Amino acid sequence: MLAAPGARAELLAPFSAEQPLQMVLNARAGTSTGPYVTSAFPETTAYGVGLTLRTRLRMSTRLSLGLRVPLVLARVEQPAGALFAEAAWGNPELGFTFELWRLERDGWTLDVATGLALGAPVAEHDDAQLAGRALAFANALEGYGEPELFTAGVVPITPSSQLLVTSRRWCFGASLKLPVLARISTASLPPESNTRALGFVPVAELSARLQVRRWLAFSAAPRLAVRAVSAVDDHASSTQLSASGQVEFRLGNATSAAIGIQAPLGGALGGSTFAGGVSVVTAF
Repeated sequence: MLAAPGARAELLAPFSAEQPLQMVLNARAGTSTGPYVTSAFPETTAYGVGLTLRTRLRMSTRLSLGLRVPLVLARVEQPAGALFAEAAWGNPELGFTFELWRLERDGWTLDVATGLALGAPVAEHDDAQLAGRALAFANALEGYGEPELFTAGVVPITPSSQLLVTSRRWCFGASLKLPVLARISTASLPPESNTRALGFVPVAELSARLQVRRWLAFSAAPRLAVRAVSAVDDHASSTQLSASGQVEFRLGNATSAAIGIQAPLGGALGGSTFAGGVSVVTAF
């Protein structure tokens, strides 16, 4: 079920003993114009969809394992105005989440968890920069909040922490992840591109969710991404604030769906990027 709003807070969604496996398919479609890292293509304009398949398996009462696999399907604009279709894989990510502490009192529950994820450096890239710009487009739709999935030529190492405060109707969440992007290749970028050996992009998110009916809930989540050290310099602002909202529907005992929108607030992407999405969550 969808137990909390926001991509990171969802890591704390409870399992049942009969359904230890959770699967989430997220599709975020939209359009974006934002900076890119090469002098030949200083800007990326594209539209399309980013798909992410997530699975999570409860190993014990406190420990769960998770896998994320991203794919981008986009039409990327060339300088002359032509649009080229491009499909690009991002970096698959395997990680764990460990529940540190749980406190229940007066109808409220406080959960605190920590996690660590490791990405495989297989994100696609090419000399024509189509795959690279498709990945940059997908990360722009996320408000630059998923660099570990959409940065080519790096090994992403992402520690994280999450906090949830829940009652029968309300859920409030806070999360922080600290992706470290260790570069292992130039990812087909030209020599003049300013690549760095290490990138560091903290991402913080707050969330609030209201259960209106057993089958209906509303949620909202602002997200702040701070590119403290960019893996490659695109001369854009180092901070990006975005906001999202969604409506959630329970489709059955083990399946829920959500429809949402997300847009950046100011920054390099403000006024040029907009995304809508659909998520389906099911448990087995």
